[in-house]
Amino acid sequence: MQPRVEQDLKNRQLGQSPRLSELKRTHLDLNQKVEIAAQALGRAHEHGSKTKLARNYGVSRPPVYAAQMAAAGVLATHFDEKTVKVRVI
Repeated sequence: MQPRVEQDLKNRQLGQSPRLSELKRTHLDLNQKVEIAAQALGRAHEHGSKTKLARNYGVSRPPVYAAQMAAAGVLATHFDEKTVKVRVI
């Protein structure tokens, strides 16, 4: 994992969410935020995927990254890290 991603995951475990405010400040409804989170996490390895998602939903890239981090944090919290490793690129 990249250092920033690791730090963000540690912050989530400590109850801190530095970038979630980016996601909360959008015009998106809850379903759209869930869709962005799932797609961002699922397409993390694809070059340009964050830009495409941002364009499709009419937001900037930071909310897309925030959605990805939120999804990764939820998965890391709900699954035993010894069993499942969440790899975010």
